[in-house]
Amino acid sequence: MQKEQRRQPADTTTPIETLLHDWLQRRQELTVLYVAVDGLRQFTPKKVPITIKVQALCQALLDYLCAGHFKVFERLIEEFEHHDADSRALAARLLRQIDRSTAAAIAFNDIYDTEAHCAELLDALPEDLSRLGLVLAERFGLSEVPSPDSVGVAREWIRAEIMRGCALFPQRTPLLAGVGGTVTVLASLDRGLQEYDPTLLEGWVTQRERLAELLDRILSKSPEERRKLPVMGEGRADIVGAGALVVEALIERFDPPGLVCSTQGLRYGLARLAADEARERG
Repeated sequence: MQKEQRRQPADTTTPIETLLHDWLQRRQELTVLYVAVDGLRQFTPKKVPITIKVQALCQALLDYLCAGHFKVFERLIEEFEHHDADSRALAARLLRQIDRSTAAAIAFNDIYDTEAHCAELLDALPEDLSRLGLVLAERFGLSEVPSPDSVGVAREWIRAEIMRGCALFPQRTPLLAGVGGTVTVLASLDRGLQEYDPTLLEGWVTQRERLAELLDRILSKSPEERRKLPVMGEGRADIVGAGALVVEALIERFDPPGLVCSTQGLRYGLARLAADEARERG
């Protein structure tokens, strides 16, 4: 029978500032190790030392998770219980999001928990590292304004992925169009809309200089502050920062004069293709 999980009593003797300092230091160590391992993604099975780095990454990952869950978060949750209902609801929502990222991080550790497992799964490691990177980026941004260091790490990782994935594309493009939540949020902010209106967004061009201002505006806010922005869809505030960095990297890579917003994604294209084929068949 599975034992019922019980909340551990919060550490009430250590000053919260000390707990936060230790937790953030562990996060910095984890970030450094992640970047070190991710930088060796183009490796062969002969490069066995990568397995040692992955083991160090797994240990740092567990140390960071434990410091957060059993020290910082339990203490903060206990503090929130003495506040109003809105504060308690916010704490509960953040804890649910943190629990999801914790499960994904532990799953990575379970897969690569030994040097032998790392050696066996080297082919899958790059993709698993990418997923872990997204999980960590989302987790780091759940409750705070991203620090310059964390933004810098995310920016370099995203830039490397864009450059690698678009290596065979033309060097420049006179037109860069985008679909999806981040692009529509940027276009809505540029137009000053108070609610989502696809008829006002379709084909709207946000100039490059203006894009830089909007990206800085998004990255300078915490998820809670982003949630208060107009046209910020449900669940978008936590991830729009990462989306903004992707847009930034694409602008840098293709050097367009601006970004064209489209509200019609792949489903619209497929529907049009199906309609054209139906007309051709008569």
